Amino acid sequence: MNEKINAKKAEGNTPKKQNVLKQGDFTATTTSGGANANMVLTLTDNALDLMSNNPPRQVVLVCQLLNNLGGSATIGQLNGYILQSMNDTNCSYWVDKKSEKYVQDIYPVMSAYLDKMIGNQEWTAKKGKFTLVGVS
Repeated sequence: MNEKINAKKAEGNTPKKQNVLKQGDFTATTTSGGANANMVLTLTDNALDLMSNNPPRQVVLVCQLLNNLGGSATIGQLNGYILQSMNDTNCSYWVDKKSEKYVQDIYPVMSAYLDKMIGNQEWTAKKGKFTLVGVS
């Protein structure tokens, strides 16, 4: 008797892969969002005041990290710091609302939010545009 295996069903039982890179693995630009490791992000003068507009948690964490690093850093530097902290059992940089630690590098965050962070897109129709970082 031949047994057919539904590939989609079999895929569903595999653990979801996170987009995690080892420090130094990233050399090209991402496919969307236009972020690359050498792009410098600089907090705007009023970025921390704009947190009252409730941007997504990941964006708040990136802005807090930029602030901790003096207000400006490359995306590669931010990613290196995040990857380093993921290996530190005392550090829980990425945590969800339940305070559970999870693993993610910075590139999916930049891909999803960079255009909004630099003020090129609205966060939502209700919130409109507000600029958190400049790029160079």
